[in-house]
Amino acid sequence: YVYAEAGTYTIRVVSKSAAIQTTEYTQEFEAKTIQQPIASAAKPATRNEADYISIYGDEYTNVAGTNYNPDWGQSGQGSSYAEFDLDGDKMLQYIKLSYQGVSLGETIDVSGMEYLHMDVWTADVNRIETSLINGVDGNSTEKPVWSDLTADKWTSINIPISDFTDQGLTVDQIFQLKFVGDGWAAGTVFIDNIYFWKTPSVVVKSLIYDDFDGNGNITTWFGDDCGMDNAFANPQKDADNNSATVLKYTDGGGTYANVRFDAASNFDLVSNSKFSLKIYVPSSSVSGSQPKQISLKLQDGTVGAPWETQTEIIKTIVFDQWQTVTFDFASDVTAGAANPLSRTDFNRVVLQVNSEGNNDTVTAYLDDFNYGIDSGPADTAPFAKDDFEGNGTITTWFGDDCGMNNAFANPYINVENNSATVLEYTDGGGTYANIRFDVTPNFDLTAKSKFSLKIYVPSSSVSGSQPKQISLKLQDGTVGAPWETQTEIIKTIVFDQWQTVNFDFATDVTAGAANPLSRTDFNRIVLQVNSEGNNDTVTAYIDDFNYYN
Repeated sequence: YVYAEAGTYTIRVVSKSAAIQTTEYTQEFEAKTIQQPIASAAKPATRNEADYISIYGDEYTNVAGTNYNPDWGQSGQGSSYAEFDLDGDKMLQYIKLSYQGVSLGETIDVSGMEYLHMDVWTADVNRIETSLINGVDGNSTEKPVWSDLTADKWTSINIPISDFTDQGLTVDQIFQLKFVGDGWAAGTVFIDNIYFWKTPSVVVKSLIYDDFDGNGNITTWFGDDCGMDNAFANPQKDADNNSATVLKYTDGGGTYANVRFDAASNFDLVSNSKFSLKIYVPSSSVSGSQPKQISLKLQDGTVGAPWETQTEIIKTIVFDQWQTVTFDFASDVTAGAANPLSRTDFNRVVLQVNSEGNNDTVTAYLDDFNYGIDSGPADTAPFAKDDFEGNGTITTWFGDDCGMNNAFANPYINVENNSATVLEYTDGGGTYANIRFDVTPNFDLTAKSKFSLKIYVPSSSVSGSQPKQISLKLQDGTVGAPWETQTEIIKTIVFDQWQTVNFDFATDVTAGAANPLSRTDFNRIVLQVNSEGNNDTVTAYIDDFNYYN
């Protein structure tokens, strides 16, 4: 039971027999509020050094010489500072926050970064103001951004750098950050993992992987003594894991419950020793007293008793949050095989939550399994993606002869698309209705030729007899009549359901320009539903637009 306020309460229990007799018992109980985090924030993702600038945290290399408690007179306003240690995980603690500064050890240029990230835990602060301060020698300028916080849990915050630059702030000489509480010196915040980041400049591909959204090369997932669904709708979609589908692992009390798969060839741990995954375990699913852990075991799946010669890494986890767990057989403590790197017969991965040899229950959700790193080709500009929830690179959406709202509440949230917001496209009968955006620099279709999006068209919105289709057109938006030299791919769709549509200018049939890959003047995307040159109506909802290789 969650008590509205801290204090002493009387619990009364009445036990009634099959007849009329009763036994009554009462006891006083003190309900306390949680004033500090009892679990760590989720670990940041692995990133190339060129793709982050870290200010505070344990996962990345931080800017040297940074002062997390400079004397700006805040102590005179009732505020104080400490570095809180949660079982070895250190984090900043700003007590009765009025305002607090962070003075960097050196001036940094974050104009090439996309977001400022930080994780914040609080029991009593509704929101926090974060300012970047740019400039030196007394000519500093700062701009603030407010972020909402959720009490008694970690809030993962990603502030677009554009939120600062759109206010006129230059960000090439950042030397200080400032935090201000919502309510003067009225609450305490814990802050961890402060860093700037951008989309990786190099695509990091895994040798063996599965994102459970249809992208992966693992085809042999199997559940031993447990339930398993590797296309389950993500029940905890948040900033730490926005995937649509995950693997659900249901241990209903199986003594040796686990999930596993066999690789097409044996693992070479000398060349690639690392595995990683995301996991979420709801505490409500757990019974018994097994440890909070996940283990990754490597086995020879060709022998009769593969567990007898296995090697294993066990990692501690926390409940009720997504977290990334990494297993490294070159550096982590292992059980079983004495030197796993000397073994060449491992071809099976076994994942087990909360240990084995028990009949306790647990449900876990797994996502983004990866083994090894194969550095793929560098990603090339332009970058065009948008999930319509604030994570994207497209800022020039425009509607021609139709209504458009690119922050519309998803009217059809379901397993296929659990996003909160989408783009609404309303063709009320416009002859050439479409939506579009421009990019810089121009598209290089020899480097990247693929586009994808999700679409939902309610049949109730459609009039007339136009075909069920969506077309993606590439145009040169700098000329007077861009449609005259366009190229186009048309794909059939169905009504009344979310679906993912893929367009590939290297392989799909195109109309217009004979060889679009030879063109270097395309800088505009045009999306059109149900064809053009008509006055029929249609409403479409579009989500998760992406341009990729």
